[in-house]
Amino acid sequence: MMEVRRWPTDGSAATALRLYLERAAQGVSGPLNAFGLDYTGAELNGLTLKSANFAESALEGVVFDECVLNRADFTNAKIMRCRFNGVEMMGADLMLAKGRRASFAGAWLSGTEAQSADLREADFRRAFLGGVDFSEADLGGADLRGAELERTFFMAANLIGARLQGATGTLIGPCVVAPDVELSGKELEKWMASQGATVSVVAP
Repeated sequence: MMEVRRWPTDGSAATALRLYLERAAQGVSGPLNAFGLDYTGAELNGLTLKSANFAESALEGVVFDECVLNRADFTNAKIMRCRFNGVEMMGADLMLAKGRRASFAGAWLSGTEAQSADLREADFRRAFLGGVDFSEADLGGADLRGAELERTFFMAANLIGARLQGATGTLIGPCVVAPDVELSGKELEKWMASQGATVSVVAP
């Protein structure tokens, strides 16, 4: 059975997680339903939580390091200061998530939807961001150093103050790079290069 390093303090959240793990240990399929629950205080390192429903949940400071979160739903969830370091999170949903200072260092986020998410000062160092959709997301002050992009959508995303040294790959713009300044095409490529990134801007 998968082990929980630290359980959420809220009883309803702990019960939902315990039932999910018991079913999984018995070979019973089905995702964790944590919709709207409070997982504050939890450390869930290394758990397999495919298709888990964390939409509208309170997850501030929760640790998900090395978890498998493919297709997990974090729509409109509060993930401020959450740790997703080294997670496998393909096809997940972070739309409208409130994730200021969340950490996705070394994460594999292929195909994740993060439109209109608040990801200010979030840590994406060395993360794989292929196909991630950050359209209209706020990435002000985010750390994207060494991130790998591959047709990553940044349309109308805020990159003011973002750190981009060593980022590589391709992106789809335009992006907001300074107050009232939105760049696309070759101008965006030049700006990326001025920030230490080796990134090409491609058409949608």
